[in-house]
Amino acid sequence: MKAKNRIARSRRKRNGIGDGAELAQSSDPLDASDGGEANSRVVAQFTFGDPSESHSEKYRLLVTPASGTGETPRPFAFVNAEYGECETVSAPLMPGWEYAVRLEHDSSNLSVPDYDYSLSCAAPSRVVTSDAGGLFGENSNSGESFEAAGKVAKLYVLGMPKLVPDFDRDGDIDEDDEAEADAGRTFRFWINDDQDSGDVNENASNDVSGWLGD
Repeated sequence: MKAKNRIARSRRKRNGIGDGAELAQSSDPLDASDGGEANSRVVAQFTFGDPSESHSEKYRLLVTPASGTGETPRPFAFVNAEYGECETVSAPLMPGWEYAVRLEHDSSNLSVPDYDYSLSCAAPSRVVTSDAGGLFGENSNSGESFEAAGKVAKLYVLGMPKLVPDFDRDGDIDEDDEAEADAGRTFRFWINDDQDSGDVNENASNDVSGWLGD
């Protein structure tokens, strides 16, 4: 028992940070490669399961990386803990990646499953959802087939937005400007808040709070 407890604790703190704390800061508690870095992931919350009064079904939720840049992030698979219960799970998704979402029927405690299900996703605005097949929502069918079978929804996780100024002031924001921004260079704006018609510093005594070059 003690050995199992030590294993559980090591899983909860792969980066020296507890799982709950990692999810709260938008990093991945099951991926040591993120170093526990805050905001390295975008956390989406899925609620899924059987909402019906029969309390009879379990479902499997799959969230799988489909395309993106860099090393492929890990997939997610969740199965309802209890028959006939909806539960909420968290998936820390990699920015810059598209994920495919599928719902599979796992098992039933009835001789004939009723296939009622509910699936929803709550995520920050950086996650864009595409669900042309109608996978998300609540389905109350009691037919002989699982209506979510074969349906795929997509999640597009946008990268962290950044402001790239025109550092060399040539009228074009290009790779050189992006490199300057990534290096953390400070960009200063010229201000000409007076009544003359020339450039800043043409008449320095009249210009208001201007920055006068590098």
